[in-house]
Amino acid sequence: MNLSILWKRAKSIRLHRVFSLAIMPGLVLLSAMAANAQTSTLTYQGRLNDGGTAATGNYDLQFALWDSLSGGAQIGSTLTISTVAVNNGTFTVTLDFGAGDNLT
Repeated sequence: MNLSILWKRAKSIRLHRVFSLAIMPGLVLLSAMAANAQTSTLTYQGRLNDGGTAATGNYDLQFALWDSLSGGAQIGSTLTISTVAVNNGTFTVTLDFGAGDNLT
């Protein structure tokens, strides 16, 4: 190989390293900003039957988080949402149990 090809290859490797070192902190910063943008709210869509048939109308609903399918402990407090519109058994609500260590 001649010297000019080796010089170009070495220069390319150095530029690649400098570029990588300059970009990595920016990517870390962007991912940290994205993590901070998360909220504690979630959208829940459910199905409600009333008397064995799909419900239609306005209902007052309660929601709670539990740490087990059965025999567990409730996490946080119960949310009551009044006047939830239910159409043909389907409803959608926005829930916010708050941020907390037990909710991860």
